[in-house]
Amino acid sequence: MIQINLAETGYQATPQGNVVLQHNESERLAFTGKPFDPAHSYQVMLATQSGTHLTAVATGTVSGEGLYIYADLNLNTAEVETALGTSNTVSVFTWLYDDTDNNYLCYATVTIRRSPEPTGVTVTALALPIRFSEVTSLPASDIREDTLYWLTAADNTAKAGPGYYMHDGTGWFCLACTAAYNLGNTGATPSWTLIPGVKYLATKNATITAITIVLTRVGKVSVRTIGAQTVTTAVTATGRTAVGYGDTVANSMADAGTAIADWEFEDDGTYMVCKAVELAV
Repeated sequence: MIQINLAETGYQATPQGNVVLQHNESERLAFTGKPFDPAHSYQVMLATQSGTHLTAVATGTVSGEGLYIYADLNLNTAEVETALGTSNTVSVFTWLYDDTDNNYLCYATVTIRRSPEPTGVTVTALALPIRFSEVTSLPASDIREDTLYWLTAADNTAKAGPGYYMHDGTGWFCLACTAAYNLGNTGATPSWTLIPGVKYLATKNATITAITIVLTRVGKVSVRTIGAQTVTTAVTATGRTAVGYGDTVANSMADAGTAIADWEFEDDGTYMVCKAVELAV
């Protein structure tokens, strides 16, 4: 929490605890130092020194005695990302506005800092420390390569199960999944765009006559299948040549039609390497 002390006179206030970590949770800002009118409506916001709003305007809550005002501000905004740019910290203004009297009461300068790396984690490929973002779906825009995304629920658009994800500028990859993503029924012609590192499930509910696989970047995925439906075709891969382990793709996928099997696809940047193994029970 950032506490901001107002003087009885004057416009510029003094903050205590002059750092706000950038994350998904709200950060509380509290204003004290002079009496406030509980009957008035107050607003709180963060803005750059040039006046660009970084957060949505939040309605302040006034204590019953009028001794303090507080509001929770969400820092997970595109405007905050833009203000940080390639820096680890940025100084911004927090404003307190009396909406009843149509008057700005004060401003104070606080620092937004990226969430720090966890102890023992070193990312040599990135210029900035990792920050963390908790999401219910993988973002389609405003994606940062220095961010570890904690996906809390299955994302049906991205075909991603809950887990930890990053984006390297080319595509998503999963560092650790906490649950497999269920692709559902294969149909006769499954065509999947999959994320390396994710564990997938699928049900063969028809004779498969065509399989098309695309990975979001180089890497490997596995698909555990159930249902003893025949697989009658080789795999095709957009932009890649499909090859099998030690033999043809067809022989490498010979167990693809068994009742329980693991299919594996690896994109190495040139080839889509395919194989399937029967799981004995």
